[in-house]
Amino acid sequence: MRYPHARKGIAKLFVSEILQLIGVICVTVSSALIAVFALRQDSQNDATFGLVAFGLLAFSLISAVLMIISMIFNLIGVIQSSKDEPSFKVIIYIIIVGLVSTIGVSVANAVIAEESTALNNFAQVVSDMVHSITTILIIQGITNMATTLGNEAVCKKGQTLFHLIIWIALINIAMKAVILCIPAKAAVEAEVILMVVTAVLSVIQYIIYLSFLSKASKMLKQS
Repeated sequence: MRYPHARKGIAKLFVSEILQLIGVICVTVSSALIAVFALRQDSQNDATFGLVAFGLLAFSLISAVLMIISMIFNLIGVIQSSKDEPSFKVIIYIIIVGLVSTIGVSVANAVIAEESTALNNFAQVVSDMVHSITTILIIQGITNMATTLGNEAVCKKGQTLFHLIIWIALINIAMKAVILCIPAKAAVEAEVILMVVTAVLSVIQYIIYLSFLSKASKMLKQS
């Protein structure tokens, strides 16, 4: 077997992405519930408010747990893969930077004794950047191994996924720019639309990425 450590690592990355996909779906459902109640003026008098609030809390907790487990699997997978493919070593440092920024924001919020929107937004931007860069580098690392093994199918899949990630990022930036330019009353509806579009694009990306990891795992098993 040409890449024994990477084979185990990619398998863990596959599990990590499945857990993350379920977590994203839970977050989307929670966000949708928040948006619906924000748009309804009578939401506080709704008899089902308590039930929906409980569902919102449940989805949030499930998502948080899944994200933590996913992060652990992702880190272990990257560390294992780095033993066979050097490009994965860079990912470890990027993940550490993301963790440090998240912890730093949490500590800062605790020090000032209140939630800072600016700090939270900064943490979200860093988190998104870390995730996108990590995904791109994982694709690059797998593509490098596929090139060495002469697997053109996996190489082409990696290129397609890379372009998709870039386009999704550009679409998100464009839509957020549009929201900043529209009246405040329409901003809430626009944000809901952005959330739905982003969720759909993210699910598509996850599905293609899972397919890519599956093909890579099979490739490494046969190497």
